Amino acid sequence: MKLKKRLASFAVAGIMAVISCVSLASSAVPQHLKYDANGDGTVDIADAVYVLQYLNGVFEPSNPEYCDVDGNGIVSYMDAYKIQCHCIGLLEVNDVE
Repeated sequence: MKLKKRLASFAVAGIMAVISCVSLASSAVPQHLKYDANGDGTVDIADAVYVLQYLNGVFEPSNPEYCDVDGNGIVSYMDAYKIQCHCIGLLEVNDVE
């Protein structure tokens, strides 16, 4: 009987350890940068090009909400312009959403 209780407690402890590792791994997801339209982790002119290509129908992005950098619900040429202004230092904002 004691053996069964010990095995059960080890099993529960093992399950709890696995669950805690999974929750730690999911909380380590990096945050999205505000002007990072292409989602590569850096904000540069490639993000503006990415928005322009999307607007011209070159491709359908996996996260189109990243292309709406001004947050008005519409992806437009103004979004690409704001990324360009940010890249050359004319537009300063809090970078992390």
